[in-house]
Amino acid sequence: MEEVKCPICGEHCYIHSRAGSNLPTYKCDFCFAYELADEDLPLIQEHKVVLSGFLFETRMRSHSIRINAGTLPFVLSDSRIPRTPMQKLDKLILFIYSIGSGFKNHISKLAKYPPSVCYAEDAAEFNLMVSILTDIGYLCERQARFGEYDCGYFITVEGMKYAESLLSGNNNSTAVFVAMKCTDDFKSVYEEGIKPACAKFGFSVFTIDETKYPGDITDKVIAGIKTSRFIIADFTSNPLSVYYEAGYAKGLGREVIKTCNKKWFEEEKDGKKVNRLHFDIQYDNLILWEDEKDLLQKLEDRIQATIL
Repeated sequence: MEEVKCPICGEHCYIHSRAGSNLPTYKCDFCFAYELADEDLPLIQEHKVVLSGFLFETRMRSHSIRINAGTLPFVLSDSRIPRTPMQKLDKLILFIYSIGSGFKNHISKLAKYPPSVCYAEDAAEFNLMVSILTDIGYLCERQARFGEYDCGYFITVEGMKYAESLLSGNNNSTAVFVAMKCTDDFKSVYEEGIKPACAKFGFSVFTIDETKYPGDITDKVIAGIKTSRFIIADFTSNPLSVYYEAGYAKGLGREVIKTCNKKWFEEEKDGKKVNRLHFDIQYDNLILWEDEKDLLQKLEDRIQATIL
């Protein structure tokens, strides 16, 4: 085992060869464990901050992750990676909330925290983010008292409330519940449109097929929606179950992306519309799709705009 600098975060780590693998394994206090070949080092140069943050956030895995040209795109598209400055602040408040217990949740000014805990570019941005959370009332600075050398920032009651709202809101979930017709003619819509659109951003989709769950499946539907980050509801053919599932998700505060087949939606006979959705859906911000490829592209755009 050799002590070296972590090529991702720059801190000291150990490198060794794992049995059954010809790739070096890095063991870093901040980035946890990962495999990275020397020839793949150029791949990570412009992604070090994101990689360090991602590896720190997922550090409780029981196995190391292999970083190469094949796995890097999937890591970078993972839904847990913050896309905006506010999402980075959310990561920091959740990190502080997880330290200690109860009202002891705080960070010390003497301790060295890696910027990767909140995907910060460097220590300067990390300290600025701490100051911002203090300014908005989520943290409170505590000065050292007589005989004490340590001081730091404690999370306030408002900060705790906000952190708990993030946790209860499933912001960290990568699951997506899909409400739609589970018939053979819609399998390609699910497999070639919805599933790959969500997978691009690291989300895994699932639906409740009534043929697999005979009898009362309400509990499974409710559990699925509660554990999902957002919902995709396809209203083609007006399935009543989709209205129920979309309404329940909306009541929980989950984002609902509504879709519908354009041909079915716009079908006319004798100059009149043949099919109509319920009045509160009819003029909603529907994604009208023509085929699986069209749905794939439009879903990617909507997820990027409203979820990330």
